[in-house]
Amino acid sequence: MKDLQFSTDIAAPAARVWDCMFDPIAYRDWTSAFAEGSYFEGCWATGERLRFLDPQGFGMEAVVDEAVPHERLCLRLVGEIQGGRPVAGSALHTQPATERYRFLPAPGGGTE
Repeated sequence: MKDLQFSTDIAAPAARVWDCMFDPIAYRDWTSAFAEGSYFEGCWATGERLRFLDPQGFGMEAVVDEAVPHERLCLRLVGEIQGGRPVAGSALHTQPATERYRFLPAPGGGTE
């Protein structure tokens, strides 16, 4: 599987960026750009499971491999969900994907 990497500078401190990404209400706001009505169920803590869903119950399930608030987050996507139920035999069961987020201080008090 090919690794992709993206980076952006945000004119806000890491704590504010973290809160905007992972707060339940703020998450709905920013994800509406690509999936109107999407939300998550679960807790952003190491070892916890999360479900990312759209209003029809389609989405993904993930395990939080590492969560260091305001610094980094690593998710392992482990399954697909359709109609609110896990999909048996999902490719993610045998070959999970990962998402990693790093919140680095940027010049001027922002976040990279």
